[in-house]
Amino acid sequence: MLDIALELEVEGDLILGDLGQGLGLRPGILDGAISFSAVQWLCNADKSCHEPRIRLKAFFSSLYRCLGRGARAVLQVYPEYLAQRELILGFAMQAGFSGGIVVDYPHSSQRRKEYLVLTCGPPSLSTTTPAGKREDGESCSDEDSSEDEENQTVSNSRALD
Repeated sequence: MLDIALELEVEGDLILGDLGQGLGLRPGILDGAISFSAVQWLCNADKSCHEPRIRLKAFFSSLYRCLGRGARAVLQVYPEYLAQRELILGFAMQAGFSGGIVVDYPHSSQRRKEYLVLTCGPPSLSTTTPAGKREDGESCSDEDSSEDEENQTVSNSRALD
């Protein structure tokens, strides 16, 4: 991808790095962050030196440092199971983020998408987590949420003790 970006002479800076080692950017330099299907890979131990908990902590703590206060990060994730979702969300909250998981199309196995929607700093009324989408494309309401935690439309979490 970097070679293609260089060929196309895209504007902006290009960086090659391992998210599990943290982001090597100045504090407060980012206005926002978007990721598609990258964060859940930090849960894998592809090398003997890879410890998922250390890698998640390095990523989320460095992302928190790089974002300006009140900035948002939206990270699309595909956790393999509920415990992996909670592990990812837990390290985000420990880093200081507020927010939670937004699920679009929670009852569809093909269209289901999960997003970790984070705000840099403590929660406030002006930074609410958006609602996910139902099968008809409309936003889910609290009444639409299932009792089953796996299929909740929005799951807000607080920092872990």
